[in-house]
Amino acid sequence: MSRHHLLSVLALLAVACSPLASLGQVSKQGLLSSEGARRAGLTRMWFTHLEMDSARGRMQGITHHVSSVQSHTEFEVTFRGRSYLFSERDIDAFGNAIGVDGAKEAAEKKIAGLTLLVTSAPAAGAVPPANAAPPANQAPAAGAPAAAAPKPEAPKLLMHVIPEITIYATSERGLVHAIDGETGKTKWASFVGDPRYPTSNCGASDDMVAVFNGSKVYVLKASDGSLNWEKAIPGAPVQGPAVTEDYVFVPLLNGKVEAYQVDYPRRAAATFRTMGRPTTQPIVLNHSVAWATDRGHVYVANANDAKVKYRVETKDNVVSTPGFLPPDKIFATSQDGYVYSLRESRGGIAWRFSTGESITHAPVGVRDTVYAIADSGTMYSIDAEAGTENWTTSGIRGFIAASTDRLYCTDITASLVVLDARSGSRVASISAPELEVRMMNTETDRIVVGTPSGLLQCFREIDQKWPEIRLMQDGGPRKAAPKKGEKKEEADKPKVPVDETKPAEDDPFAKPAAAGAAKPAEGAAPAEGTPPVEGADPFGGK
Repeated sequence: MSRHHLLSVLALLAVACSPLASLGQVSKQGLLSSEGARRAGLTRMWFTHLEMDSARGRMQGITHHVSSVQSHTEFEVTFRGRSYLFSERDIDAFGNAIGVDGAKEAAEKKIAGLTLLVTSAPAAGAVPPANAAPPANQAPAAGAPAAAAPKPEAPKLLMHVIPEITIYATSERGLVHAIDGETGKTKWASFVGDPRYPTSNCGASDDMVAVFNGSKVYVLKASDGSLNWEKAIPGAPVQGPAVTEDYVFVPLLNGKVEAYQVDYPRRAAATFRTMGRPTTQPIVLNHSVAWATDRGHVYVANANDAKVKYRVETKDNVVSTPGFLPPDKIFATSQDGYVYSLRESRGGIAWRFSTGESITHAPVGVRDTVYAIADSGTMYSIDAEAGTENWTTSGIRGFIAASTDRLYCTDITASLVVLDARSGSRVASISAPELEVRMMNTETDRIVVGTPSGLLQCFREIDQKWPEIRLMQDGGPRKAAPKKGEKKEEADKPKVPVDETKPAEDDPFAKPAAAGAAKPAEGAAPAEGTPPVEGADPFGGK
């Protein structure tokens, strides 16, 4: 028996006997119990069911998209350990969204009410009345001033700008279902093509969603799911399409990748002829699109002009989707046992890491680390810059999501396991083989699992109220190519600062200074009684 197979068996026995394992925590409907989630430090955010007939079809694929320009704003009022949320999506008495100004006004009214409550109630530890007798063992010092009462705790106002997160699920019979990633609410559901033909996974951008059904590609509007256009493709498609602001990339079994213009689908497609057949759905990077072939080549093309930038050759087949780590690192795993690090901007291999065993799982980049899972079940944590090993652990089958300190994976028994990101040690385990659908999430810390019948549920860490967005770690959103008639300078400006989280104001209730009143000098202390407003990073970033 090989060393890695022996380690896998030992890991299996350790999980089965571990006191951290939570057994039988999934209901007949496929819901993970709240108690089982809490034991792993998680809480359920939402659950929903796809608008599909589970008796006539199963879920085909699931993916997600984090918008680089679309967002919504939430105001949070914190006071004495409690939190009150006011969103621009909240509805008024007439059924209309209140917007950013309405949400801010509602938050300010809440603060005003809490402030009035504080000032009207006697503060704990206040100075006793003047006629109260002093303690017998303590004589007041002659001429000593009375001690000032402590300032009451003031409510605080925080503003959170959250990118739009959308989950796209497809069924075998042509259903495309869009779900809000933070609330679980259905945005829209549409059917495409012929239910007798196979349907692929989705590819999405901020504006469009593309999917294969049979030998056609269907492009839907991301806003409402209506059909934008459809087109017959010259061959059998592979996995699913990739969508940028300007192109839909279609990998074909005949070895070609075709790129159709989003706004001009009738124009001739740009065609890439590759060495070997594409094996995976292409991945959209900051400024490029990458895919792999069964001849061991990784191709990288420009996202907005459909021209190949370069290709990199490995020593064996590449059957997994390339990984990406902002701002400039691409990772590929091969059946030759190597993990390759490439540079998105100029190509070339930065480093190679040998595992000595075949790898068919996609590499995952998180912050300064890339994770690779070998076919034997060994998971490697590798320094993304140097290409050196941090740690290994055994018995892992797949990656689900990652937070600041933890990794959420699937082990060889189909259980959900929680690993310490620094050491690889097991923190918790949940036996949930019924949850066969497990979305690999590399852009946020949300954990999305479900059943083939269409039940989906989303979990987060108990203290992680706001999503951790890794899309913004390169310092800014992906830049779209300028549209016709739009100046390049305007196109390069981000429409919404989606990575911004800050206090709404220094003091939302400060009275304006009297006319002619001098402003305090820079660095001077604020006027007494002005409550500070503290900010926090809603995404949990460091």
